[in-house]
Amino acid sequence: MRTPTDARGQEIRQFILAWVDEHPHDIAQLTAQQFGLTRQAVNLHVQRLLADADLVRQGKTRRTRFFLAPKKTWQKHYGRKQSESDVWESDVLPQIADLPDNALDIWRYCFTEMFNNAVEHSSG
Repeated sequence: MRTPTDARGQEIRQFILAWVDEHPHDIAQLTAQQFGLTRQAVNLHVQRLLADADLVRQGKTRRTRFFLAPKKTWQKHYGRKQSESDVWESDVLPQIADLPDNALDIWRYCFTEMFNNAVEHSSG
């Protein structure tokens, strides 16, 4: 059962994830000010986000910066004759199959348009 403290912790971590791109150097200070917490208390939330692989840390001590962690990446080369629907079905869809249908429709449209654009404008 979730407690109010769990909900507040989730709210704090969501705030960190939402603002870390704009405040990679001072996200702890910003979060502390926003929620009336100490930086040490915010650090516990940052540590959890690091442990959950939602954030990555770069640097140490005063030069520490935080960034959103990439969830998945892959790189593959395709021939110009490769069909966008084949690539979609074999490589992209399996990576995001758990998304709702409306999100999958958007992904499919965007991916196939970008794939076709890359093929049409490549000189290879």
